[in-house]
Amino acid sequence: MKFQKHKFNKFLNALLFSFSLLICLNLLFMYILYLHTQNLRAGVPRPNYKTMFRVFKDTQLDYADVQNHVWLIEEGYEKTDTKSGHFDYKKQKTNWIYHPLIPALGMLLNIIIKSPFWSLCFLNQIILLVILTGFYYWSNANISGNERKLSAWIILLFFIIPPLGYFINFVTLPAVLLGTLFFSFRHWLKSPQENQRSFWILVISSLLLGLARLQGLLVNASCLILIFLIIAWYKKPVGKIKLIIFSLANVLPFLITMGIFKYYANDPFAGMKMQKAWGHSFTMPWKPIIRYWKSGLVFNLQSDDLFFSSLRILVFFIFACLTVKIIISKKKFIKDLLSHRYDESFINLYFIAISFGLLTLIFFTDLMVGIHRLTTLAFLIILIWFEQNRKISRFALFFLMFVRAVEFTLFFQGVRAFIW
Repeated sequence: MKFQKHKFNKFLNALLFSFSLLICLNLLFMYILYLHTQNLRAGVPRPNYKTMFRVFKDTQLDYADVQNHVWLIEEGYEKTDTKSGHFDYKKQKTNWIYHPLIPALGMLLNIIIKSPFWSLCFLNQIILLVILTGFYYWSNANISGNERKLSAWIILLFFIIPPLGYFINFVTLPAVLLGTLFFSFRHWLKSPQENQRSFWILVISSLLLGLARLQGLLVNASCLILIFLIIAWYKKPVGKIKLIIFSLANVLPFLITMGIFKYYANDPFAGMKMQKAWGHSFTMPWKPIIRYWKSGLVFNLQSDDLFFSSLRILVFFIFACLTVKIIISKKKFIKDLLSHRYDESFINLYFIAISFGLLTLIFFTDLMVGIHRLTTLAFLIILIWFEQNRKISRFALFFLMFVRAVEFTLFFQGVRAFIW
């Protein structure tokens, strides 16, 4: 009884701390947006809360994905027969580009809240609360020393604190699911026959991640490759039934998505075709870089955020290199790998590759300016780095603080670079 009471008190402390921090972040975010609309030369104005809320909502609605998700909650997917002769994907851009999970959750909340916008906002707040609460548990379990814990929280806030121009970020949910998938995958494989709860969390997170974004389907495919690599190389017995269930959880999102678009567009691949129509076509990574360079926009931050996107890529590249170096420099790693002895380091390296792959995928498209949206997906790299590294890398920490300081400076100068 005392043990259960202790667990409840621990959860209550985590929830209260996370909720308090979230309120502070929201107020800070709204106040920064409010300041951005004021004439600061006349002095810093006292906050007008009604105006703050109005500015907040207007700013979010300026972000196109919010408008389109509001439309999805109100109207659902457009129903059009693409097989008819007059339909042209390039000319008739529809909302098929969005995967069904977030609109579906928004619809459920809208039954109670009766406002598509505030349903999305509330959904985002729930996700952020889950992130903060989960990070509270993770940092207490995996990080020793108050200095390192403080550094970990500073790095977390790097991803979610203003001045990002939108707090309703549709990549936060896939980022949470990616982290959940990683930790449950790793814990399940420690003892596949005993860790049943981890297995079912893994199955559910795989299913939801595939329904959340196109990148989720890529993660699903990567996880299928990973499990078969582990079975083939390490001879890890996971059980035939569990293997079938896990495989279905990774394949079903693709089949469900195809079924949805077959119904609405009479074309199971309509979502992917619409991605291309919106400009998400694949190309060689040097082509968009050369095009941006020739256009003269590279150093014009008001028109393009290529510079800052590259800076962010550098952040994650540094952390990825530091983490990989720590893992492969361990004496047992190469020996265990060559002798087919399973070690969770293999999972760590694989998910670092997945995270960095998701982040750099944008370099193979024509939408490099949207790379900052995916930075939350790379946070897993830093979690693994903190687990492996027993010391604080002051260089990495100060580099993140430098990036954030430049972001704030650009924001208050009125340059909306990377804040789209």
